[in-house]
Amino acid sequence: MNNTLLTPFCAALQDVLSTMAQLDVELGEQGVKQGLSAQGEVSGVIALVCNQQQGSMAISFSGPLIMAIFERMLGEAHTEIDAEICDLAGEITNMVTGAAKPRLVELGFDLALTRPQTFSGNPHDILHNGSGTVLAQRIHSSLGDATLELCF
Repeated sequence: MNNTLLTPFCAALQDVLSTMAQLDVELGEQGVKQGLSAQGEVSGVIALVCNQQQGSMAISFSGPLIMAIFERMLGEAHTEIDAEICDLAGEITNMVTGAAKPRLVELGFDLALTRPQTFSGNPHDILHNGSGTVLAQRIHSSLGDATLELCF
């Protein structure tokens, strides 16, 4: 897999965070993920079915970043990871997938959308739904970092 499929998800994440949390994020390093460990404290993972191939996309947020996004979106401060924070990570994962879908259709990839799952803890593992290489895109902001992963 090359980064052709990763680009629409990265653009969608930038759009969602800009619109919903008034947060600008920058794309950082991109590469092949080694191992299973998540790069953040909270992760949203969504299974993807595309052109009869199975894969998944995950977004792992640092604790400070996801708590700041929660406060910006919902006006409520959190000082620890709880069920509401995990729910938000899943909802952002869902919004990013939905926003990426039209861009992927233009490229000839028609996604069937599923419900995201969330995982938390430091550390926690991400088990992708695909058998291919896991591409990882680091995301940087003034409030913390995230990593977007894609596997097909």
